[in-house]
Amino acid sequence: MTAARQTRKPERLSLPDIQLVEAGVAQFASILRADLEDEHPYVRQAVECYLSVLEAGGKRIRGLLTACGYQMHGGSDSDLVTLVAGVMEGLHAYMLVIDDIADRAQTRRGKPTAHIQMESFLLANHAAGNTKQTAADMVITGALTGQHKAQVILANLPIPPDQKQRIIKIINERLIRTGLGQILDMASTTGIPMDTEIIKSIALSKTAYYSFQMPLETGAVLAGAPDSSIQLLKKYALHAGFAFQLQDDIMGVFGDEKKMGKSAKSDIMEGKQTLLLAFATEAASKAQRDELQHALGNQSLTDKQFKRCQDIIVSTGALNKVGIMANDQVALAHEVLDNAPTDWPTKNVEYLRGLASFAADRDI
Repeated sequence: MTAARQTRKPERLSLPDIQLVEAGVAQFASILRADLEDEHPYVRQAVECYLSVLEAGGKRIRGLLTACGYQMHGGSDSDLVTLVAGVMEGLHAYMLVIDDIADRAQTRRGKPTAHIQMESFLLANHAAGNTKQTAADMVITGALTGQHKAQVILANLPIPPDQKQRIIKIINERLIRTGLGQILDMASTTGIPMDTEIIKSIALSKTAYYSFQMPLETGAVLAGAPDSSIQLLKKYALHAGFAFQLQDDIMGVFGDEKKMGKSAKSDIMEGKQTLLLAFATEAASKAQRDELQHALGNQSLTDKQFKRCQDIIVSTGALNKVGIMANDQVALAHEVLDNAPTDWPTKNVEYLRGLASFAADRDI
């Protein structure tokens, strides 16, 4: 234990509470539904499909990190942080809807994705035309409606204007970075050659900025944290978020389908160029590279072919290499916390430490 950790002040606040976040999610959903009460049933249904993703549960990491950043800097307005935590989860659900459409995913957490739900609604109402495309378009717009409502709520927060402006700027800058990463992620499925550095930037941009940095930074600013603390949180968040995405890529090929709620073959069938596949391709024999290239983007990939891909990824050392990278990022996140200010409550610091470890250890 370092000297800084030994001299920490007594904890003033409790750990972030999942019930607080769930209350925020319910509040956000209620506000959005009230706005649309008099709208056409098709409009309400498109938004309901988005809300089904929001209300499906999950670990609520974005909401919890918002609460953590707020609480550890002395924030004490539970109503305020509850609402903002709910907004963060609403923004997360917006990203998930888009991600599922881009990935052509059929299920999320074992249930039909938003666009699949919307298509079922259209078919049940005897809609004509390309119902698959129409459903995707409608659900994206429904999710966008939720995202814009989140921005309106933030703009109306009962806090000083300069603080409000800073929070809105943070959120949009982090979402922009995530969007750019998502564009490259989609481009990677087209067969366009991408070098390892670009693939690394995709892994970093897809998750770290909006899932870790954005909520922590927002919560801290909401509580009036000093810039020095915010900079440390941003540094921690990039390392922990990078580890999270690296583990996500591992789970995308080796995860338990029942726990994930989707096929473990999906990443390879979609043709995603992850570090896992990049490292395997670099170290593979010509015959193994041919097998991987044939499998990547193959919508008819058999279980036998998929198993061969898994074997190649393991035998080339790619799985181990990505696992080490994830653990290295966790160690860097922990290093930031080892040098944290003494007025950060120990329980909150340990929560962040455990979350970073979980990022690289989780199997669901």
